Amino acid sequence: MIPKGNQRAGGQQLATHLLNSYDNDSVEVVDVRGAIAQDLHGAFAEWYAEAKATKCVQYLYSLSINPDHTQGPFNREHYDDFIRRTEDYLGLAGQPRAVVFHVKHGREHCHVVWSRIDTEKMKAVQLSHDHQKLRAVAREYARDHNLTLPPGMQNDRGKDRYADRDKQEDLGDKQREERTGVSKAQRRREIAEAWHGSDSGQAFIRALEERCYYVARGDDCAYAVADLYGEVSNLARQIDGVKTKALKARLGDRDKLVDVATAQDRALQERQARLLKVQRAREEPSRAERQETARQRREVLQQAQAVRRENLEAKRRQLAAVHAGERKALSELQTARGAAVLRERAAKQPRGVMAFLARVTGFDALAAFRHIREDLRRKVEQRLQTAALVRRHRREMQNFRHQEKALGSLDKRERRSLETALRREVLRRLTRPDRTIQPEFAAAAAGKTEIKKGDGAQKGKLKKDFAAAAREQTATEARGGEGKGPKPAAATKGDLQRAFEQAKSARKPSSGQQEHTEEPAPDKLEQARKAKEDLEKRKPQAPGPERDRER
Repeated sequence: MIPKGNQRAGGQQLATHLLNSYDNDSVEVVDVRGAIAQDLHGAFAEWYAEAKATKCVQYLYSLSINPDHTQGPFNREHYDDFIRRTEDYLGLAGQPRAVVFHVKHGREHCHVVWSRIDTEKMKAVQLSHDHQKLRAVAREYARDHNLTLPPGMQNDRGKDRYADRDKQEDLGDKQREERTGVSKAQRRREIAEAWHGSDSGQAFIRALEERCYYVARGDDCAYAVADLYGEVSNLARQIDGVKTKALKARLGDRDKLVDVATAQDRALQERQARLLKVQRAREEPSRAERQETARQRREVLQQAQAVRRENLEAKRRQLAAVHAGERKALSELQTARGAAVLRERAAKQPRGVMAFLARVTGFDALAAFRHIREDLRRKVEQRLQTAALVRRHRREMQNFRHQEKALGSLDKRERRSLETALRREVLRRLTRPDRTIQPEFAAAAAGKTEIKKGDGAQKGKLKKDFAAAAREQTATEARGGEGKGPKPAAATKGDLQRAFEQAKSARKPSSGQQEHTEEPAPDKLEQARKAKEDLEKRKPQAPGPERDRER
């Protein structure tokens, strides 16, 4: 179990995120306790109202639990055990909470959200050193269930955990990777290679532009870098051991650089040019076909959202019918009660001599005065009953309006997720390797490679490298088939081509090596020429016409 927790606010945004069914295969709200509303938006709104009575701003504690499914199946009892241990360590036992299970890409994980507000003391639960406590919970749970933790959680690194903070991925980095398909580690590696492979500012800028990174004058930092997708990063935080002072020494005055908007425009132009090139070089769908596919996916999402909204609307209509029936029943009950009182009074009305004596003695006037007071009390009671019923109906309908608003936020989030997925698919086409078959590979694969004069050794070495790369690819696939994982697919012609290109590139000199293309020194060239002439003089000539004439 790998826990990640943090204190936060924004309950409505968190509820929308947890209920997002587009980014998850399935969403299941398992438990909501400590709230009247049994939906996430309503429960978080109640906890926010409780927090308004205190000075607490981050009134929620959000925890995600990600188990390592390769170490065995995990059922709900395992999750409950881990949640109970976490509550004991953090002091959140008995606090209102919500438990949600997600299945994403076939992997189940759990989200738990607690309210930090203790309503008896009207103060927030103190959560100092919560990350260290979560680490202790994970260790204890792994020890009791005989599990293996990742190396980063096995030992407490102390202050060393701050050294690699720039390398760690936060929520923003993960969302950025979802938008572009490029991880933070890959971006840092490419920028570091450009830095270490250059010795001047212009060379560094050119190396970055070759990798589709554009240096700019930062708005919030001295030097910024924009990638191919228009995302901006602090350049000083992308290279280990390099600070702003070192960047200034190599790049010079930052005012001579372009601003961030200009760098993003250059990235946009390069992105469009690459996409057009990819469409021409490969059998890619045209713009109209991509738009049609995107339109179909949007329609499918809209239909699913329409079904969900129709279900909510059906519940609202059903509730409205129940409300109308309750109001009608209350009105009939009040009318029947008034009629019963009148019948009872008529049955008790004196007749004959008793009626005459009641009028003479004033008993009739006293009874009429008592009846008027009873009618007034009954009418007041009926008005209170009607008002209470109306207030309850309004609360229930207001709850439905809140659910409709929450559903609108959820629909908006899912549409944004769809647009992000469509944009990511387009951007990933730019970095996908070309799978066209090159003529030289086809000739090498068919054994028809021509050997030019003086180039036999090179061609032979190239063939050997290609054969070695192919054998390595075959061995790798054979090893992959022996494991417990899924059996890899058979090697295609495109895979063999990549092995051929790998062997071909292996023969190229590295950036640190120098090709032997420089001219030899003049004295050495003269010595070689004399040696050649001596060898030609000593070489016996074959008999022929010229040899006969010399005789």
